[in-house]
Amino acid sequence: MISPITLPANAIQIKSKSDIKEGDRVVYELGSYTRFNYTLGRWDGWRRVGQFIEIRNVKEFLEVDTHLDDPEYIKHHNFHIIRD
Repeated sequence: MISPITLPANAIQIKSKSDIKEGDRVVYELGSYTRFNYTLGRWDGWRRVGQFIEIRNVKEFLEVDTHLDDPEYIKHHNFHIIRD
């Protein structure tokens, strides 16, 4: 089971995929939609919960995830890096 963590003080919010360097720990914030908008036919009202999940294998994640090239995706999921 993956346990959520609280964001540490040394976390840095990223703006693009290129902000992630080798050795960085990458986390993203958990959240959920609050309502379904029947007029638009989609979920609305994204709510952040203040808990983060750490990506276990950053190198593999960067190779597989094509959405990290989209700044809106990064902002929506509130990606941060932690440099120890």
